[in-house]
Amino acid sequence: MLSNEVKEIFQILQENGHQVYLVGGIVRDYFLNRENYDFDMATSATPTEMISLLKHFDLDATDSRFGTIRIKVAGKNDIEITTFRMEEYEDETRYPTKIDFVNDILIDLKRRDFTMNALAWNHKGLIDCFHGLEDIRQSCIKTIGVPTKRFLEDPLRMLRAIRFSAQLDFRIDEDSYQAIVENAYLISRLSMESMRNEFVKILISNNPNYAIKCLFDSNIVEYIFFDSDIEWDRIYLQIRENNCKILFLLQRLSRLPCQLEVRLSAFLYHLFSCSLESKKEVAGKLISIEQLSEKLLKRLKFSKRMISRVCNIIKYYPIEEYISAQTNINRLICAAGEDCWKNIMDIRIQYFSYLGVQDGCYEILDRIRKRMKENSIIHKKQLCVTGNDMISLGYKGKEIGKIIDVLYDAVIEGNLKNTRVSLMKRAADMMSSIKADFTEE
Repeated sequence: MLSNEVKEIFQILQENGHQVYLVGGIVRDYFLNRENYDFDMATSATPTEMISLLKHFDLDATDSRFGTIRIKVAGKNDIEITTFRMEEYEDETRYPTKIDFVNDILIDLKRRDFTMNALAWNHKGLIDCFHGLEDIRQSCIKTIGVPTKRFLEDPLRMLRAIRFSAQLDFRIDEDSYQAIVENAYLISRLSMESMRNEFVKILISNNPNYAIKCLFDSNIVEYIFFDSDIEWDRIYLQIRENNCKILFLLQRLSRLPCQLEVRLSAFLYHLFSCSLESKKEVAGKLISIEQLSEKLLKRLKFSKRMISRVCNIIKYYPIEEYISAQTNINRLICAAGEDCWKNIMDIRIQYFSYLGVQDGCYEILDRIRKRMKENSIIHKKQLCVTGNDMISLGYKGKEIGKIIDVLYDAVIEGNLKNTRVSLMKRAADMMSSIKADFTEE
């Protein structure tokens, strides 16, 4: 279904003698019955002509020198219109060094990455000069022209091929895949942001399993995740030695909730835990799986918030390390956070059922689940006293945080009721001992 804006663009450009087509993913997805509201268009009109003819729209002409004009539509995705063009690549920037505007849609389609994305449609019909429709019917991802040449022009195309395999549940053509294997090293030319963005799309797709296997089998995973640092090389060598075990566990990713922090945590935890002990010596220091994951996520420039959430899940995932006879469920839940425990449960349920064994921590997780369901968790901010109350009793500076911690511990251990009267009385009774602790310091 064409939007009103797209219909109007078609009409204006065609009435003024220009060719115009829908191209790329929007056409491909039509034949796959997939929803897609990213309208990409190609036209014989030059950027200057487009700006003149479409000036009543909200235009973004930032990339007009490359032939692209974007039309901003409130509440919808931008409509991108690009002049027919041919490109030349001469260096390792992955960006064309020369762009020539042309008047032939066939020349424009020839520069595109895969046959399935080289379809063009307008009211006169479909243009499919590279048999893309047949490849779509065969669920096949195939480059236009010689695969190695296309990947040398832009190495991102290798990751895009693998990402499309995850999103569309397609398989990569044999020649194209072999070229990916042979040219995996070219991935190092990409920015961290580009690699991260493609990997994220793979991870949160409906069918990440085949794509993840491609990343490992082609060795691309090395260039995405690991520095040329010698210590990282040693870790990666151990990961390669345990490749089969890792891929076996990662087959469960598609069963996990389609949330980035959940799938990313499961991926990293099993990536490292299959090959390393709980701690690994790196550069003479013991480093945990959590710390390795944090280093890797920082390398890929994930947000601080995402790094914190993922590392928190990874930290508490091996719950065995946090359980003892004296374990306080309330404290354990508050330490990680309720969302974190929900995510951990999602991951553990899938992986232990996949392995066909009982989760040794089932009982403690069931207790955590019940406490969260009862909504009976007491957080420190829920204490019936505040710092100002402690000040009114005579506490000062660091003494305030200390007495609040002591009161909170007593409440969650069940030794003190969470009422203002009981908390104020206990705080008054303990004043001398708390002050004495800080006097000694």
